[in-house]
Amino acid sequence: MKNKKAFTLIELLVVVLIIGILAAVAVPQYEKAVEKSRVTQALTFLDAIYKGYQLCVLQNGEDMEKCGIGDTENLETNNLLVNMDIELPGELLTGDDCEDGTVCVKTKDWDFGSEIDIWYANRIKNGEYKYNLALYLNEERNGKIECSGGSVCSSLCGSNPCWLK
Repeated sequence: MKNKKAFTLIELLVVVLIIGILAAVAVPQYEKAVEKSRVTQALTFLDAIYKGYQLCVLQNGEDMEKCGIGDTENLETNNLLVNMDIELPGELLTGDDCEDGTVCVKTKDWDFGSEIDIWYANRIKNGEYKYNLALYLNEERNGKIECSGGSVCSSLCGSNPCWLK
């Protein structure tokens, strides 16, 4: 018989097992990193909104109507933020397409909108809301961002809900 060099079935099974274990560890870590980058994207937009709001208040006084949601009658301007030099990338929507039924901007991953003194970013995944980031503009919590819902908040700051900023 000729001396053939080849892998045995046991050696191949061990290699497949090792690859499986590595994949089981790597995929969740990759998904966490991607989700954290999406949170960073939303935080960047919320920070721009806060700075634009602060500038608008300095220019117009404490009149929140001048520094809030855009005119729902004139949506083609794609300007959700009145008197602020900010545009959120995405589609400007109204009514039932928005969580609060008024005006919002939807991107691939986020739904941005506003209430009286809170700007929110709802995370959308597979058509469902997963968790929420809320930027407060009231005197008590001015500029603070809260993360609530989902395991992402726990992984970002150790609890759910939690304050990111």
